[in-house]
Amino acid sequence: NMKKGIAMLLGITILVLTASIFRPIDIPNEQECKILIGKFEDIFEAEKKDIVIKFSGRDDICYINRGLERGLDLNSLKNKLLHQEITIKYPDHWTLLDPKGKNKHISKLEFGEEVIFTELSG
Repeated sequence: NMKKGIAMLLGITILVLTASIFRPIDIPNEQECKILIGKFEDIFEAEKKDIVIKFSGRDDICYINRGLERGLDLNSLKNKLLHQEITIKYPDHWTLLDPKGKNKHISKLEFGEEVIFTELSG
């Protein structure tokens, strides 16, 4: 039956799209990460205790997932990093909710030779 086939195809398509939108971000190897270097401009808390870092002159949303639950402190990070050049490493993660890749899940945050935060092993 043609209607059943179309309905089944539509159901499978919706399932695949839903899975691709809500799939968790895998923790990559450091060599697989993309790198963003820029001047630290601001930091603030977002929903679910995420920490959002803003770079000067960029409109990306760079965040540490549940950073406040991982022992990071907004004020100490701001005092240490404000107007300093920092490096973030993040996975190349594409989703329909962010097709232009503006949201960057920070896997590693570095300041000079110091690792401020990492969820990478090795």
